[in-house]
Amino acid sequence: MQTTLLTVLIALVSLALIVLIVGIGLYIRRLNSATREIAESARETAEAFRAARDAIVPLAADMRSVLANLDGLISSTRKDVESVGRAMELVERLIEGRAISIAAGRAVAASRSTLATVLEGLKEGLKALRSKPKEKKEESGNE
Repeated sequence: MQTTLLTVLIALVSLALIVLIVGIGLYIRRLNSATREIAESARETAEAFRAARDAIVPLAADMRSVLANLDGLISSTRKDVESVGRAMELVERLIEGRAISIAAGRAVAASRSTLATVLEGLKEGLKALRSKPKEKKEESGNE
């Protein structure tokens, strides 16, 4: 009976070992499949990163170029604005000068008119002074 019991025990242990080996084999197989999937995902991710890098590097170079051109454009625009500002100051000075010139012209014209009036008055006064002695002589001659 002991031998039978020992034989049954050995059979059970053998069966347990076989089940354990088959279970470990299935687990390793599933683990191998998961490892392959992870490796494939890693390859796809690396490929996506390479594609992104290949797209981003020229884009970054283009952005640098655009920023450099934009900086030049801003500098040029700033110079143009300063130039327009200087031109506007010159135009304002010319307008102010023209206004001053017009005012001076009016003042000169008014002073000429006043001077002409004064001269006219002086002429008339001189005529009046000259004509009075003649009239006095004529009046004394009639008497």
